[in-house]
Amino acid sequence: MLVRRKFLISLFLGIGLATPTTAQTGFANRNGVLVFGGTGKLGVEVVKALVAAGEDVTVFTRAGSDRSALDGLKLDYAIGDLLDEKSIAATFDAKAYRALVDASANRASTGKGGGPDRDSKGFYTAIMTPMIKHAKRTGVKQFILHGSVLAGDNIKLFPQFAFLKGSGTLIDKGQAEKILIESGVPYTIIRHGRVPNDPQPPPTGNAYLTTDQAVFGDVTRGDLAMLTLDVLGNPMRTNRIFHAFDPTFKMERPLPTGPIGPGTKGH
Repeated sequence: MLVRRKFLISLFLGIGLATPTTAQTGFANRNGVLVFGGTGKLGVEVVKALVAAGEDVTVFTRAGSDRSALDGLKLDYAIGDLLDEKSIAATFDAKAYRALVDASANRASTGKGGGPDRDSKGFYTAIMTPMIKHAKRTGVKQFILHGSVLAGDNIKLFPQFAFLKGSGTLIDKGQAEKILIESGVPYTIIRHGRVPNDPQPPPTGNAYLTTDQAVFGDVTRGDLAMLTLDVLGNPMRTNRIFHAFDPTFKMERPLPTGPIGPGTKGH
């Protein structure tokens, strides 16, 4: 199923904004959205889009994280560490969130250093377990996970990427997805392929979500942020895995040959 949400470009650019009502979100008596990884490259774009849409946003961040990209935005911070369950539990106890967004990235897997406790082979499963535990305990109604195409068993649909089959990060991300799916917490998984290096080009407004898990394409972080708004509180997007695809955006570096794009099937 392919669905375009071009009108979201106006939300992202700050045109005609309005705070979503209970009827629009589908959740009653819940306060805002909790974002993990909100100071990272993708997380910053997600947070900006949520704030522009009038959401009550709380960003979970380490004490020493650089928050300069979020300066001037109306939001709250919860200080803690993804590998410290006590700080995660305290964050969920402080406010009744209706939804959470996980846009976190492992420092070790993104070339920013990191110690053994952030080993890319186990980081994503390690942080998923406490997030789910306390989301479920406090009645969170939707867990939106930003993941990767090729994660877990999905790589079997892309023979052209067979050289990545043993990637610890992709295996770990696949296991984290499985934990979320089996948790009983309502979820939406948005997988994406390649994202351009900085400086980011502006969002095209043409990206959309497909349930065809044999789709791999390029997409900007801004468009991924808009797709986050598309799934937030949307019952038609609940308990499903989507791949983000933008037919109008292509990075200069070519993809490996093989099936990509809507309607294609892997081997």
